[in-house]
Amino acid sequence: MGDLIVNDSYIAMKNGPVPATIYDLFKGIRGDGFRDERYEIFYNSFKVDEAGYFVPLEFPDMDFISEASVASIDESIIENRDLDSYVLSTKSHDYAWTNADKYDKIDFVDIAKAGGASNEMIDYILEERELSEILGCV
Repeated sequence: MGDLIVNDSYIAMKNGPVPATIYDLFKGIRGDGFRDERYEIFYNSFKVDEAGYFVPLEFPDMDFISEASVASIDESIIENRDLDSYVLSTKSHDYAWTNADKYDKIDFVDIAKAGGASNEMIDYILEERELSEILGCV
């Protein structure tokens, strides 16, 4: 608990929060963004079909994701799969999104608060942030 499923920065874009690096990678696959040669393995793992959807070209290695993360992803899919884009966008405009400047990073503490994290979890996130800053990992 408390681990990130995707280690990325989230940006408060118009229609909701977006993982910044992943967004840029998918734009590169689609052909309307910069393609960084360091990520060719990622680009070669997806294609865009006739309808404009991203299609994986291989199955993920599930050894790299925890059972808790899989359960969280499954729960989110069940909760959101039938929502239209307007409802999903509105739902994503929560405390964390509204507390960030448009097109700027969303604070992880605000994301945790919006998700109902306990005070202990907020303290843990703040301690981890401080440790990362001390070690120069940020």
